[in-house]
Amino acid sequence: MHNKIIYPHFKGNEVQLNRHISLKLERGRTNIYVNNRLFRQCKSLMIHIPIKRLDKYDDITSIDDLEQVYPRPGYNQSDLSPEEEFWGHCSNIQVWIESDYDTRILHHSLAFPLLKELCRLGDIRAKRIFKDEIITRFINGSNQMKLFFLEGGFLRDFNFEEREIINEMLNELYTTAYFANIYFSKDERAHLFDKHELQGYKKKIRPKEFSASFTRKYDHLKPINDITDIKELKSLTDITRSALLQNYIVEIKGLDNFTYLRELALNMNKICEIKNIDHLRYLRHLSLPLNHISKIKGLENLTELEFLNLSSNQIKKIEGLESLTKLKVLSLWDNKIKAIEGLETLRDLRKLALGGIKSQRFKD
Repeated sequence: MHNKIIYPHFKGNEVQLNRHISLKLERGRTNIYVNNRLFRQCKSLMIHIPIKRLDKYDDITSIDDLEQVYPRPGYNQSDLSPEEEFWGHCSNIQVWIESDYDTRILHHSLAFPLLKELCRLGDIRAKRIFKDEIITRFINGSNQMKLFFLEGGFLRDFNFEEREIINEMLNELYTTAYFANIYFSKDERAHLFDKHELQGYKKKIRPKEFSASFTRKYDHLKPINDITDIKELKSLTDITRSALLQNYIVEIKGLDNFTYLRELALNMNKICEIKNIDHLRYLRHLSLPLNHISKIKGLENLTELEFLNLSSNQIKKIEGLESLTKLKVLSLWDNKIKAIEGLETLRDLRKLALGGIKSQRFKD
């Protein structure tokens, strides 16, 4: 008969906190193990807050909130011995476990990777709260928190309704200012965008992306990638940007679950028709130059689109843009268009590239 293990279980400089998680003090450092495999080394333990300032932290609900208002803790880790630090980490994670994995108790960079790993191992409690915790923190957390989830691969396994909630919050990252700063020079930004549109841009934002593009050398007109079908990327459903440049893609397909996409670039392929992207309702930047497109269609549902590049195709008529009322920049350079038409509803259009002449910003 086996004796039942009672947690926490102590054995020298090792503490088993539950079935999966244990902490070990090794060479003066505290390491976290999950199923006896090294998971992570513990770093910061706590923040020093003077007692006389406690009332200023009444609205703090999580360690992450505390970090936002108090980014530089007045605390020196060397004030504690390795043993004291070890027991402090053990206490913190034990409280997290006993509090039903409440992610507010630990820093997000530790709480969510731990929770994700526990889900993978079949922990019932972790599975029950994992998605709810992510959505709650995604809604109420900082942009830094949103980027953490996005870049860490936490947003893949969500259904349509859950993705809609996440998409609304992603709009706080992918603003007009973001695209203006990425794609336009300082002088162009001043000419094309109002000051309020350029506010709030954070240079640290990096899109979750998959990119397979060419290197511009003398032979840059020769395809050097061999992607023929976008469905080859079906596992990357949490990306917000995809650049598949200079490949052999003939048909746009395989993007059914790519509902986080804000940017899609399929330059220099063999695409003849714009289709199968009508569900990408949050797309803001679409680039399809140097293909074989002969007609503008399939864009009716992309009502958030602000930047559209269809240069160097076979288009003869400006049409199919009526619903794109937020469009700001439209490039139809090097096509077969003879008449300027079909732009009546584009009241926010700032720049049009057509034929060999670039227009200036439109005035009322």
